[in-house]
Amino acid sequence: MIARDDADVAPALGPQDDSPAPTVGVRPDPWRFAALACFCVLSGTNGMQWIMYTNIIDSVKVYFGVSRFQVNFLGLMYTIIYVVGALVAMHVLKVYGLKRGLLIASLLNTLGAGLKIVAIVLPHPSFPLMIVSQLLNSTSSCFYLGAPALFAAT
Repeated sequence: MIARDDADVAPALGPQDDSPAPTVGVRPDPWRFAALACFCVLSGTNGMQWIMYTNIIDSVKVYFGVSRFQVNFLGLMYTIIYVVGALVAMHVLKVYGLKRGLLIASLLNTLGAGLKIVAIVLPHPSFPLMIVSQLLNSTSSCFYLGAPALFAAT
C-alpha cells in the first residue's frame, strides 16, 4: 500500500487556490415567499378536491344518481386534463410570470370549489355542474404543478 500525504492531493471540488469565489449579483424576488405560501395553500386545497369523492363512492352514487364509473371519472379528469393543459399552462407561466399564473390557478380553484358547493346544495343535485367544477379544478392544477421549477429559478 502506498502512503501519500493529504496535503499534496487537490480538492475534488472548488478552486485550487485560496482566493474567494466570485460573488454573483442575484437579487431574489421579495414576493417569492408570498407566492410560495400561495402555492402551498393552493396545492393543499386542490389536492383535497381532486380525490374527495373516491372514499365515498356509494354515497355519491345514490346522491347524484350516477354510476361508479362516473364518480371515479371525477378523479380521472385530472390526469386527462393535465396532458393538454400543462402545455397551455407552461406557456402562460412563461409569458405572464409566476405570480399571474398562480393567481389564475387560485381563481380557477376557487370558482371550482364554489360550483361544487352549488352543485350539492341545489334542490336537485347537479352532476353535470359537478363535472364542470372538477374541470375547473383540474385546469387549475396544470398551472400550479409547474410552479416549483419556477420558484427555484427566482
